[in-house]
Amino acid sequence: EGLSIALGNGKDIRSLGSNAKLLLRLANASVPVSLGEVPSEGDPSEGAVVSRKGMKPQLVHGADHLGNVGKLYGKCDADYQHFHPLPAPEFMYDLCSRFPGEMTVVCIGSLHNLAKCLESHPDLPKLVREVVVMGGAYGERRGNRTPCAEANFFDGPEAAQAVLTADFPKIVLAGLDITHQTDMRVLRQACVESPAPLSQFVWDLCENFMNVYHDWGETLAPAHDTVPIMYLLRPDLFEGQEVRVEVERSEEH
Repeated sequence: EGLSIALGNGKDIRSLGSNAKLLLRLANASVPVSLGEVPSEGDPSEGAVVSRKGMKPQLVHGADHLGNVGKLYGKCDADYQHFHPLPAPEFMYDLCSRFPGEMTVVCIGSLHNLAKCLESHPDLPKLVREVVVMGGAYGERRGNRTPCAEANFFDGPEAAQAVLTADFPKIVLAGLDITHQTDMRVLRQACVESPAPLSQFVWDLCENFMNVYHDWGETLAPAHDTVPIMYLLRPDLFEGQEVRVEVERSEEH
């Protein structure tokens, strides 16, 4: 029903919104795009460049956060205009209140938008069918921003804690232990069989991301943000367990 834009490795909310508009155009889809919360704390550039010990900093998703191919596929000034008038938290609540019990909220960035919506509208959990989140680090596969912290939760630990401890009927988490079971090099092969412009775009988009992981010495490039969508389309591919999850928020970790 719509896209709400959250900060991630990119820290310019309008630029990220313009990327969403390009993707929608390539997919021949028309849904509203609402700009999300911009946290007041922290360095606005923090997180845009990711580094690993002993290695040079890398723009994981490219300078344009589209694998450096945005302009090649027609990104333009118009993509920075005409966003939905409601900010993302109110946009989310508006949709959920109009379709109570029907909406699935998918989060693939920091959880500031959903946490702000919860703060303003405590009845939100009663309106949502389920929440599916790419975030967190569990088990043997630990953090990708610090030794213990996954990036989406690291960028908004208080927001993540608020969401995970709210009374939603169902929250599904895909942490790094799950996303590292996927490989973008394998998944993008499906694009070869499709003549659609979006498929070629996805093929090219992946290149920068895969090269960064190769430079880091990784044997695969995990398709992190696609996993929640994979779960919704093919839940039969997944196994899970019901647990209580909270976020470690001390700076020691």
